[in-house]
Amino acid sequence: MANPMHSNILACYPKIIERLQSVQGIKKVAEAQELSLLSGKKQRPDDSTLYVVFDGFTPTNPNNANKEQFIELGFSLILAKRNYKFSTETDNIGQTLTAIMHAMQGFEPIDCNGCYLVTEPFKQAKPLPVRYEDGYAFFSTRFLTQVAIISDCHNEEY
Repeated sequence: MANPMHSNILACYPKIIERLQSVQGIKKVAEAQELSLLSGKKQRPDDSTLYVVFDGFTPTNPNNANKEQFIELGFSLILAKRNYKFSTETDNIGQTLTAIMHAMQGFEPIDCNGCYLVTEPFKQAKPLPVRYEDGYAFFSTRFLTQVAIISDCHNEEY
């Protein structure tokens, strides 16, 4: 059975969503489409919503006579906070950001058949700057991982 990442570089995405739903301090995990609605001012974010945004990919080192291509994937995790006092015990932004980092750092998603969906565990990278807008703060963390696709030069279907 072929590894899902070889035919879908984003096979790990549902596992990211699933993992983040259990992070303490997060009330809702949403996707990029919901975040894009905010930019048009059509709606306001719910407090403590974490937006998962696939922010790009970069081909890296090919392997096996160029028949296997490694690809670095980037994901930004953007936490929207209405109440973002840094010193309160009841809604501590530092604890929530740390919990997100703990959940993702070193994460290696596996599918239901036990296949790894990445070739390298998730690692932190430089995030977007914190953005303050309309009474909200948007705190970003960013994580990178790597996947591989394998060429099938005998298969004519793509």
